[in-house]
Amino acid sequence: MRVLVVGEGPTEIGDAQEESEHADGYGFLPVIVRRLLGAQERDEFRGLNVKDRRLRAHVIRGKSKKLSKVVVAASRLAHHDGFDAVVVVIDRDAKPNERRRQALEKGREAAAGDYDVSVAVGVAIEEIEAWMLADETAIAGALGVENVPQQRAPEKDKDPKRTLNELLEVQNTAGVSRRAFVQRIAAQARIDELRRRCPKGFGMFADDVATHLGPLVAHPRRR
Repeated sequence: MRVLVVGEGPTEIGDAQEESEHADGYGFLPVIVRRLLGAQERDEFRGLNVKDRRLRAHVIRGKSKKLSKVVVAASRLAHHDGFDAVVVVIDRDAKPNERRRQALEKGREAAAGDYDVSVAVGVAIEEIEAWMLADETAIAGALGVENVPQQRAPEKDKDPKRTLNELLEVQNTAGVSRRAFVQRIAAQARIDELRRRCPKGFGMFADDVATHLGPLVAHPRRR
């Protein structure tokens, strides 16, 4: 199984140029999606920045909303490059959640009839860092410290990126690199805890992955 994972930056999808402790790179999304699916080691999860020129080259001009076009373009690219599935996750960034999610879902609907790939979508509230703040036990493990205070409701934090940075300034006494921290959180975070503390963002995303990509695990496509 090959999955193309589209996100907004290196925290989400990693950087192919960076060395990593994890086979999927240090981006949060490729690692967490692999875990959600219970995928095998041979399965490939490749990160791609939403602004990547390869993705822009597949955008179809028209009146569709920008986020819908991103999903269609990602589906075209994945189909062209032999991927079985696409995952697209964007931040809400204080904008109405349903409006952004609906745009992603419309993109999935538009691509469904033309490209033989499965598509899962998600919206992080307000940013992907909220998911990384949800499990204080995983944060402590990633930093190699005894414990870290539980953060307030991650989905009510207007600036989780700032909160995470401030937390690292205080708790990262071992000097763990940002990329190592991100991948460790993705690998160690308790899925049930992320669902419980980020129900509107991570919870809905995890359900979407299970619904739209789960069947690929049981019945892989033959290409």
